[in-house]
Amino acid sequence: MGGLPANASILCVAKAETHARIDAKVLRGLGLPQPRWLASGLEAARHLAEHGADLVLVDEDCREMSGVEFVRLIRLHPRLATTPVVALATNSRSSTVLQAMAAGCSGFCLRPYSPEALLRESLRAVQRAPVLAQEILDSLNGQACSEGAFAGKLAALESIQVEIERTFTPPPPPPAATQCPAAQHRQLAREWKEQGRPDKVRHHLQEGAKALARAGKSYDAWAMLDPLRQANPQVEPACAVAEACVRDGELTVAAGLMGQTLRRTKRPAMVYDAARRACCFTPHPHDTARQLADALVREGVGATSMDVFLDIMHDAEPAPQRLPERRSLLAAMPSLHDVVMVARHTFATYRKVNRGEALPMSQHRLEELQELEGLG
Repeated sequence: MGGLPANASILCVAKAETHARIDAKVLRGLGLPQPRWLASGLEAARHLAEHGADLVLVDEDCREMSGVEFVRLIRLHPRLATTPVVALATNSRSSTVLQAMAAGCSGFCLRPYSPEALLRESLRAVQRAPVLAQEILDSLNGQACSEGAFAGKLAALESIQVEIERTFTPPPPPPAATQCPAAQHRQLAREWKEQGRPDKVRHHLQEGAKALARAGKSYDAWAMLDPLRQANPQVEPACAVAEACVRDGELTVAAGLMGQTLRRTKRPAMVYDAARRACCFTPHPHDTARQLADALVREGVGATSMDVFLDIMHDAEPAPQRLPERRSLLAAMPSLHDVVMVARHTFATYRKVNRGEALPMSQHRLEELQELEGLG
């Protein structure tokens, strides 16, 4: 490409990797080498200050700043004051073009662009390099163009970026609960309660109850759910947690919670209904119900496993309704049946008469049939 050497150093500065890939593909199609891509405006400014570039393509958005702010920053450095910079943007408003040119861009190209358009703007930027220095000095509004000014501006922007990251970066998650996961979940539930997130509170209390039940502390697990019980007295949270455990295959944990609920509430129907619902959402409901019944017996619920199994599944499969007996139309309507039978017998007799066959009937009946034939 005229104006640029075959081994030209080209830098693409864009937050969107998709834009950078498109730019690189077009440049390679123009016979230029693979450009370097940097998403961070601060990192790109440091790279240019150290290594320079024969051409810079800057997108409208960088990681920490806009493309216009990036151009203003690099123009503070004396060695970068005349570096050809082509601004690439998807906004075609005249104000966008004017801002880019006032910041020190030596070319502007609107996305999506053709290879010819990028070639034209890049050549224009290279040709304008010798006369661009004075325009850039005028656009700085009295700011000094020196390495010190560039370094000071870069340091100020880096300091601002550190403050932004410190402000908006969420705190690290709490350390993994290796010894007492229930305590960790209880603490997280308190923190989410202060932030007004009842869904998170419910989640962590339920997970903490599961952890206690897995450790064989079903009594403490049932007590841990007291805040949920107070918030909604109509729903027993231990049953909800037990249902989830059954669906996940943790039948021993579910049996511990169900056993505590039976002893505390004295409402077996509620517990067995929850068990039946949970079993129905497993691949093999009957097998799951039998295993759950065994686990409940080990928890001291019920006399035998079969009794508990029957309590769980007593309404699971209602007996199918007896289908009504199928009856033919003739059987359902006796009068129609008689009419059809008489008509069938009459036509059969009529055919035999026409064929001259002897009929087992009286002479009087035969004469009547002949009269009917004569009338026909």
